[in-house]
Parts: sequence; C-alpha cells; structure tokens
Amino acid sequence: MNEEGKEANIMKKYWKIFTMAAMMMVVLTLGGITTQAASPKWKKACKAYNKYLKKNESAYTPEYEGNWYTANTEKSSTISQFLIADLDKNGVPELIAAHMNGMKDQTIYVFTYKKGKVVKVKDKKKKTVKIDARSYTGFGGNSVGICNKNHMHVDESWGSGHHTIIYKMKKDKLTCYAEWEWNNMEQRTITKINEKDVPESVYNAKINCQVKKCWVDNTSSNRKKYVK
Repeated sequence: MNEEGKEANIMKKYWKIFTMAAMMMVVLTLGGITTQAASPKWKKACKAYNKYLKKNESAYTPEYEGNWYTANTEKSSTISQFLIADLDKNGVPELIAAHMNGMKDQTIYVFTYKKGKVVKVKDKKKKTVKIDARSYTGFGGNSVGICNKNHMHVDESWGSGHHTIIYKMKKDKLTCYAEWEWNNMEQRTITKINEKDVPESVYNAKINCQVKKCWVDNTSSNRKKYVK
C-alpha cells in the first residue's frame, strides 16, 4: 500500500472515532436532559409551580425608564420574574420568584414543593427567606442567576458599585454562602465567605463558579418554555 493509501486509512479511522465520540456525547447530553425532565417528582413540582405562577402573574410595569415614584400596588404575592433550579440537588426543583415593588426594586422568595404544596423556603433560623434587591440609579439593575454549582446568585448594581450575594441550599434550608462587592467610591473590593472577610484571592479560588442561566419574566410563553 502506498503512502497516500495509508494516510487515507488513518484518516478514516480518526473520523470513525470522532463520529462515535460525538454520537456518545449527544446521547449522554440528551439522556441527562430526558432523565431530569421525565422524573415524576420533577414534573409534579413543575406542574404545581406553573399553576402558582399563572395565578400570581404580575401586570405591573413602570410607566417609563427611570420612573422611581410609581410603586406597585399589587399584592406582594404577585410574581414578575422567576427561575427554576434544583438548588439542593435532590431531584425536586425550586422556584425562585421575584415580586417587583417598583422600578429596579424586587423582593425575592424561594419556594420548594413539599408534601403536595408550594411552600416558601426557610433559613437555618427557620425564618422565611426574603431577599431585597434594589438599584437606586439609572445605571444599574438587579438579576438572579444559577451557577454551575447550583448556587443562587443575586446581583445588584448601581452607579457607585456592584454587589453579589451567593446562596446555597442544603436540607431544605437556604443560607448566605458568599458576598462580593465592588465599592466604586472607595475603589476597593470586599469579599466574604460564610459571613467572614477573606482576601479576594481566597474568594476567587474557593468560589470559582459561573452563572449559567438567569431569571425570566413571568409570562405564559416563558412558563410553557421553562416550567416543565
């Protein structure tokens, strides 16, 4: 066999290996998605969340960008944004929901599905978790996201800085795990883990996570797309 023939055979072998590996990756990926989506307890929780979100859909919208004075007069149970994530990795997703109090001013609650009911998650002191996210200038905003470690990231940004609080959940209890803040006025970074100040290098090495998905508006189309 000449050199060209040998090279052709080698290329065929490499292509076959590559194709099989690619197919395996697709199968594994789809399998993972299917397993989670097909889980009876996952589907049961999402069905309850869908109903809860629909019942409490918020109609509030600020009249215009920068309107800080028109407060939301709806009930505090109404939900403007939401996110579905399995925070404690037990196979039952949590519902992260935000009530919009006014322009760039949200109160965030976390719900779980327990004994057939949608209930608010509590902290270690058995108090209902209630997180206020506020941005007081036109340069900022708030958002909630989930990272690759299933931690919940609550971000607030404003003209003078940026603040991120990271929460993690274990045994139905949500706790504040870490904080990162950039103070633009003082030109310095503040970093904490388990409520204790740590150097930024320690924080970066220990936290080392990336937000993968963020909250969406509580609309019929988003519920259909994400709550399943």
